[in-house]
Amino acid sequence: MTASNPNQDLAPQWFWGLFAALLMARFLGLAFAGFPVGPDEGQYWAYGQEAAFGHYSKPPLLGWLIALGEWIWGHNPLGLRFFIVVIHGLIALLLVRIAELLRVSGGRWAGLLYLTLPAVAYSSNIASTDPPMMLGWTLALYGVVRAQHRPIIGFFWAGLGCGLAMLGKYTALSIFLMVVLSWWFSVQRPKIWPGILVFLVMAFLVMAPNLYWNAQNDFASFRHVGENAALDGPLFHPDHMLEFVIAQFGIFGPLLMLALIMASWKACFGAGLPQIRLLLVWVWPLLLVIVIQSLLSRAHANWAAPVYVAASLVVAISLLQQNRRVWMQISCAFGILLTLGLPCAQVLVAQHHTQWDDRYDLAKRFRFADALAADMADVVKPNYNLLSHDRKLLSLLVYRLDHEVTQIRALTRGHPGNHYEMAYPFSVEEEGCYIFAGRHGLAPLKEFLGEHGGLIKDQWQRRYRTHKDREVLVDLAQLEIGEGQCR
Repeated sequence: MTASNPNQDLAPQWFWGLFAALLMARFLGLAFAGFPVGPDEGQYWAYGQEAAFGHYSKPPLLGWLIALGEWIWGHNPLGLRFFIVVIHGLIALLLVRIAELLRVSGGRWAGLLYLTLPAVAYSSNIASTDPPMMLGWTLALYGVVRAQHRPIIGFFWAGLGCGLAMLGKYTALSIFLMVVLSWWFSVQRPKIWPGILVFLVMAFLVMAPNLYWNAQNDFASFRHVGENAALDGPLFHPDHMLEFVIAQFGIFGPLLMLALIMASWKACFGAGLPQIRLLLVWVWPLLLVIVIQSLLSRAHANWAAPVYVAASLVVAISLLQQNRRVWMQISCAFGILLTLGLPCAQVLVAQHHTQWDDRYDLAKRFRFADALAADMADVVKPNYNLLSHDRKLLSLLVYRLDHEVTQIRALTRGHPGNHYEMAYPFSVEEEGCYIFAGRHGLAPLKEFLGEHGGLIKDQWQRRYRTHKDREVLVDLAQLEIGEGQCR
C-alpha cells in the first residue's frame, strides 16, 4: 500500500493560523490567568536557582529552562512556565517534519492533534519535567527516521535527543530500546555501524554532567527512581491498573485512543503502512511496560506521556486514510475549548473559591499558600532562614518569599527523603534565626530539637479557610541559635 496523497493533509494556512493562535492564547493565559504555583513547581524553581547538574529527585533541564524563562520575563507564572508552551510547539513542528521524512500525509494534522491533546492543553499551564523530556524523545524519533536515509546524521540527532531527554526525566532511558527496535522495524533498514556508535557517544556526552553529579552524590537521583517504582510490597493491584488505563483515555482523548487501537491492530494484523509499524515502536513498548508497572505497584497517568507524540502521527495518518477527518476536527475543537476554558476557570475559582466546595478547584491543596506567604512576609526578615519538615510547604514558600534557596533548612533524620533534606539539612549548631512552618503541629520540630527545645523563642498559628469544606492550619515558630540572630 502506498502513502496517501499529501493534498489530504491539513491546509498550511489553517495549521499555521491555529498553531500561532494556540500558542498566543496559552502565553496570555499564563500572563493574566495562571494557576497558583504548586509545590512541585516551587521545587523545580528552586532547582533552577541552584544551576546544578543534578538534584535529588530529577535531572536539571527543567530547572535550567525555568531560570532562563525568568531571566526573560521575570519572577511570575509566565517566566516560570514560558518554555513549557514553547516546547509543546516545537514538538508539534517536529511531527510535521517526521511525516515529511516518512513520506506520509498527515504531518500538519498530527502537529495540531498533539497541540490540542487534553493532556497538552493542561500541561501548558504547569511547569513539569514531562515536556522537556518529550522534546528530547521527539528529537530522538526524528533522528531514527532520518537515519533511514542518512545514518550518521540521523543517529547523531537521535543521540542528541536521547541525551536531552535524559536531562529532562529518566523515563528517557527507554529510548535506547526504542532506537534498537526502530532499526529492526525500519522501512529501509539503515546500516547500524558506525551510526549506533555515534548515537551512544552523543547521548553519553549530553547526559555526562548529570551522570557526574550522580556519581558525586551517591547516585541519589537513580535511587529515587527505584524508590518511586515501589516494588517492595504486594505485587498485584488490578484496581491501580484499571485507573491507569482509564486515565490514558483522558490524556489522549477517547476518540483518538480508539483510533490508535484500530490503527495498531491493522498495522500488526492487516495491511497497514510500514511507516505506522515503525511509529508504533515508540508507542506500545513503553505503554505496556507502564501498564504492567501499574499492576505490580502503581503508575501515575503522566508516566506514559511521551508515547502520545508518535501516537498523534499514527492516528493522523490512519484517520486520513479512512477519510475520518471529523474525528480529528472534534478532538482539535475540544482541545481549543480546553485551552480557552482553563484560564477562564482559573479566574472564576480565584475569585470565588471560598464560596465553593474544593472539588471544583484543581489547586485546592495549595490555594492557601499565597495568603500564608503574605502573612509570613511581615515577620520574616531577609536574613531569616525557612525551616520545615514538609517538602511541599518549603517549596510553596521559597517561591513566594524574597529568599534565596540557600536559606532553606529541612529537618533531616537518617537517610534524606527529598532534595532539601539532602542539600540543606538543619543543624542546631548552625547559628541564625529560623522561622519554622508546619501543617502537623510543632511536634516534629520539638522531637527533632529534643533537649534543645529552649531554642524556640515564639510560636503562633495561622488558619486559612480556602473553600467551604476545606481549612488549612499552619503552625509557625521562631528559633534563635546564637545571640542576637533574630534582630
